Amino acid sequence: AGYERISYKRWDPSCRRFIRESRESFLAQEATMPTMFYIHGNTLKHKPAVEACWKVYQKLRCCPGKKRLVCWSWPAQVAFKRPLIRPRKLIEKNLKIKFVYAEYQGYYLAKLVNEMTLSQRVRLAGHSYGGTTAAAALHYLGGGCLRGWTLAGGAPVERANLRGAMISGAYDYDSLIPGCRYGQAFVAAEKIYVTRNIRDKTLDSWPKISDRGRRALGVIGCNANLLGQYRHKLCQHTL
Repeated sequence: AGYERISYKRWDPSCRRFIRESRESFLAQEATMPTMFYIHGNTLKHKPAVEACWKVYQKLRCCPGKKRLVCWSWPAQVAFKRPLIRPRKLIEKNLKIKFVYAEYQGYYLAKLVNEMTLSQRVRLAGHSYGGTTAAAALHYLGGGCLRGWTLAGGAPVERANLRGAMISGAYDYDSLIPGCRYGQAFVAAEKIYVTRNIRDKTLDSWPKISDRGRRALGVIGCNANLLGQYRHKLCQHTL
């Protein structure tokens, strides 16, 4: 039901505003150019999320050729504001529930991508909790199960032209390893790009949020030695 409530808007340069369009119209454009989904991180409301996406757009303009940037806006704003909870506990409570939100967004995103032909390259790129959404989506597309859900049409096969990018990924560093939480992501994707930064102060406290006390992917990255036959699909950048 949530998937059917997703709205689609397209930037119209002639009137300089977003105009509504149908899902069918959105999908029809996919075959004409490469598409990159940008999934923003935690705490952003819709307006600042779109502003962040415009910054990504400005960076992409230096790349030649026609392309499409899709801003995936999701409810990342603060969920709990009760003043009786201690500030640290309140922050942790918000982070934990937002992690749940991000994974469910992955189901919606996977369902949409599953309707695409992938005749042109499609990249799922997420920052922070957006990386969680991207990883979950790839996992579902690869036939994985998460939170009791599987995707109709998901299968453990590589999908040509499908790639992922995890920028400062806010989830356990070993989640992408086959057999782990998002273990089918590398099965479905052609390539996955990961950034890591040991000086990331925000993600340094991730073990307090992790149910397993693990460090974050965005801090220490993915261990290529544990990827087995999918090792060649990892592209990792140390910041």
